[in-house]
Amino acid sequence: MTITSLPPQVTPRQPFWLTHNQRTVLAEAIVTMTGSMLLPVGTRAHLEAVLTELGVAEARDVMWPVQTQQVREMARMPADALPVRMSREEVEAVTSMPTFPGALQGPLSVGVPA
Repeated sequence: MTITSLPPQVTPRQPFWLTHNQRTVLAEAIVTMTGSMLLPVGTRAHLEAVLTELGVAEARDVMWPVQTQQVREMARMPADALPVRMSREEVEAVTSMPTFPGALQGPLSVGVPA
């Protein structure tokens, strides 16, 4: 069986290059948000998916450091930057948080899937 399309509510994940500090700030904001507020199930799921992806990005760097470094250099990213993959819905959930760090607006607006 071949799957030819994704359900309409899901968009493919795109990489957003975030430095170590940006990833830390984003993770702290998500933990604060999910731990202190009652959220709609969909929003909570998207935020928890981003939190998981932050850990996965670190794990990919540990498992494949040479490949990550090569891609980082080709993309001209800082030495501590990693690609964090997020869907449009996940980016929207993150940027709509009251605890969203404004300094991340730029990095999360580049390449947002339409």
